[in-house]
Amino acid sequence: LYAEDGSQLRTLEVYRRYVGYFQQPVEVNLETRNKIAKILKEQNDRESYLNELRQIVAIDAAAGNARTSRTRYLAAQSALVLAESAFDKFTAVRLVQPFEPNLLKKRNLMKTVVQKFSRLIDYELGEFTAAATFYLAEIYSDFSQALMTSERPKGLSALEREQYELAIEEQAYPFEEKAITVHESNLELISRGVYNEWIEKSLQKLAVFVPVRYAKPETASAIIGSLETYIFEVDGPATPAAEVSEAKSEPADHGAVEEPGAAAESETTEPAPVEEPESVEAGQSSSHAGDTLVPPEAVVQGEKFDGEEAVQ
Repeated sequence: LYAEDGSQLRTLEVYRRYVGYFQQPVEVNLETRNKIAKILKEQNDRESYLNELRQIVAIDAAAGNARTSRTRYLAAQSALVLAESAFDKFTAVRLVQPFEPNLLKKRNLMKTVVQKFSRLIDYELGEFTAAATFYLAEIYSDFSQALMTSERPKGLSALEREQYELAIEEQAYPFEEKAITVHESNLELISRGVYNEWIEKSLQKLAVFVPVRYAKPETASAIIGSLETYIFEVDGPATPAAEVSEAKSEPADHGAVEEPGAAAESETTEPAPVEEPESVEAGQSSSHAGDTLVPPEAVVQGEKFDGEEAVQ
């Protein structure tokens, strides 16, 4: 009744009292918490909003036999928002001088955000698998760009600057390649009947990374027209023998292809495995006027990222 009257404060109070008193059934409890989260979001109370989402994820994880497809969906939805929040913190870190502490901070955040998106895949829901795969690719892309645009040490000679630039490029390139590979693995979900905004976003990113292959003019089917890798057959009447003989002397006319339908939420859809980029030997390190030139190989050497098998 309070919700119908538009009284958010009273509605929030009643909802919170309910979830406090009634832990069961879990599905109803999480539905109510989801309503609480929506109200908090509308009130711009971001910290309380994120805390409520954490509660939804934790309760679903501990629900055991009481877990349902709906509680799993609500938890995955909440986990995605939480992972996106961590992603924003990761991308906000710039590799400026002093380079080494900022690099360490970004690497640590990278570990955290990779773990969060990796857990999304465990929900085995096509929508969230595609979202996680998109963001995993963007993590590697951002790290590559952060290296390429990082602040250079001052006081380098022309030769030292050239060596530094080459070393940075060698370290950034494997991360860009990995981003492309993970985005492409998202497109493989199309062959399993999954197509959503996250796959479309991956396709748009690939059009920038590999324009020759993916940036093509729009056709009757924008999805299939942009994919060389996938072939879908369309049922139709058999072609008469006479027409077949004529067709041999004429270029094939490919008709529009129907868009694949959405897959069931419970279907397991895992992206293709991707290996961690190997460490590349950097150019000769040098220093000038007291400035330390941090070897870019430090980016990928040392402790391995937790969750580096995320997309396997």
